[in-house]
Amino acid sequence: MKKLLFIILSLLIVSCSSDKNENISNEPTIEGKWLVYNNVTFNQMIELEDGKIKEYGCPNLPDGECDISFWLSFDGNFFSDCQTYLFENNVYKRTNCVGTKIEQYPTFECDGNVIKWQGNFFNWVRLEGNTANCEY
Repeated sequence: MKKLLFIILSLLIVSCSSDKNENISNEPTIEGKWLVYNNVTFNQMIELEDGKIKEYGCPNLPDGECDISFWLSFDGNFFSDCQTYLFENNVYKRTNCVGTKIEQYPTFECDGNVIKWQGNFFNWVRLEGNTANCEY
């Protein structure tokens, strides 16, 4: 009886540990709300959810700025929702409103809370991410 109990417990432990390993992903998530940083202010917010992109513009421009606290309390309407995206193998594939497909290669920094883009794209900062000690 002790051997049977030992075998059952061993199988449960092995089964549980292999289930946990299957759910671990090294790829950061891109879904959520991101602020576009133009080296001065956060002039735009992009929301990525279920393959759809919604874009929101800073209503305070050109005279004012929109900082993180502004965007945390923002309750405005998006100005564009006709774009789609796919994120696989650390490649961000976006299809714009007229059907043009663009591939971009983000570099995630600061525990996945900052995206630095190759080329001339502005960096993104996760709206509700911990970015206190981050460079963007």
